[in-house]
Amino acid sequence: MLMLGPLLQRLGRCRRGAAAIEFAIYGPIVIVLLLGVVELGRLFWLRASLQFAAEDSARLALASPGVSDAQLTAVVGHRLGNPLPAGVTVRVERDRVSGQDFVTVRIAGRFDAVAGLIPISGVPIEGRARVPLTP
Repeated sequence: MLMLGPLLQRLGRCRRGAAAIEFAIYGPIVIVLLLGVVELGRLFWLRASLQFAAEDSARLALASPGVSDAQLTAVVGHRLGNPLPAGVTVRVERDRVSGQDFVTVRIAGRFDAVAGLIPISGVPIEGRARVPLTP
């Protein structure tokens, strides 16, 4: 008759391969979390880049009230790269409120994750800056 008691005790004490099995269980979870952190960082970096370009363009409008919309768009292109990245749009709006002229620069785009494991695509991002024009 086969005695299972000693065999089970010996297998219970054996630790060879335990690290490999633990990595097989936890490794993919850690890798997906790290990819998510990297993609989230890219999302914030791209959003900050759009905001910086909009603010830089608006500063030009503040310093030079006679600047054209094409010149403001060119400043955005200089900050983000010429030609503008695919899917990025620039809108320059001029309006008047209570006798004060304003210029608003809006830069819109969409964020798509590079890593295929993270299901983030088409997230709208925008940079916006509004400044008053001096008379």
